[in-house]
This record gives sequence, structure tokens and C-alpha cells, in this order.
Amino acid sequence: MWTSWNEGRWALVTHARTTNPETGEKLAKQAVNDLESRSLPVPQQNGMVRLDAAGTSNQILWQQQAVVYSLDHVEDPINALDIATSFN
Repeated sequence: MWTSWNEGRWALVTHARTTNPETGEKLAKQAVNDLESRSLPVPQQNGMVRLDAAGTSNQILWQQQAVVYSLDHVEDPINALDIATSFN
């Protein structure tokens, strides 16, 4: 089960198993609440956030000038957001 939305130049998505779909929606709401007080960096074109409520496949990807940032070995999805917002 996927829940997706856009915030500015960012495309965000949460993933959950169909046997427990409410975890994806809960994670999406938690991410939105977290981003109310902090901002993701402004990507050159578009950024991508994939938060996994069912496992550890979290990924945040964006480009600023000639540098491409990729966070993909952070097990906790909210910790991944915290790291990405620290780049501001």
C-alpha cells in the first residue's frame, strides 16, 4: 500500500504492507507533522522521499548544484527525515 503527496519540489511516499495498511498512513501523517516545524533542503529540480513503514527501505534523494545527496542506510524513517532537514 502506497501513500503519496507533494510538498514544494518534493515527492514523498510511504510504503506499508497490505496486511497492515494503517501503518503507512500513520507514518505519512507523522512525516507531515515533522515537516511542519522543519524544512527539507530546496532541491535543484525535484527531490524524492520514500519512507518504509514495513521495513528499512527508506530513501531520500536530491540534488543541489553538482552534488547529489542520497540517504539510504537509515533504518528509522523519521530519523532519515531528521538527517535530511539538517542540510538546510
